[in-house]
Amino acid sequence: MNLIQLDDQADEARRRQAEAIVEGRLAALSAWLGDKEHLEGRFTAGDLIMTTVLRELVDSGVLARFPSLDAYRLRCEARPAFGRAMEAQMRTFRENAPA
Repeated sequence: MNLIQLDDQADEARRRQAEAIVEGRLAALSAWLGDKEHLEGRFTAGDLIMTTVLRELVDSGVLARFPSLDAYRLRCEARPAFGRAMEAQMRTFRENAPA
């Protein structure tokens, strides 16, 4: 076994550990959210932030294992307030993008 193989094994072990941590956090969030529509009973900045975080997980496939969280994400994304907040945030990036 060479050093590259050892590095690959270590990387794989770290990846599995990180996935386990993320899945544990998602399981806890899913249990806490339960059947609530939003984090605090109404749509708040917390929902904007949490939805933004959950959106980052869609392509990884991990969110598919937590259908209640995916439904929550979709509910929040469908809100006009979410669309306005995202547009306002992205406008700053577009206006300051390198030429």
